[in-house]
Amino acid sequence: MDRRVFLSLLGGGALTIANTAVAGAEQLFLASRQVAEAAYIPEEIALLQVLRDGQIYQYVRDAEGTALVCRDGSSWSPAEAPNLLHWGGGCRWYGG
Repeated sequence: MDRRVFLSLLGGGALTIANTAVAGAEQLFLASRQVAEAAYIPEEIALLQVLRDGQIYQYVRDAEGTALVCRDGSSWSPAEAPNLLHWGGGCRWYGG
């Protein structure tokens, strides 16, 4: 696939594709959760790295994953110890 076509499918977000040492899988870096949710992820990508609030959150492809769902319908689960930010949430304290 042509790089420009691929970038347009991702909505023009910043990304990097690289090989990982993990079972020869490829990974994709996306600049934000919004870019990830709008993306079409190629089948060969097994690991997503998504930047959020200065932290990188990692996801693995998982047909039953609920932490992140991309525009193409691919589902992802946390690749590391999960926390609310993997699901796009956060903690808010409300005063009474």
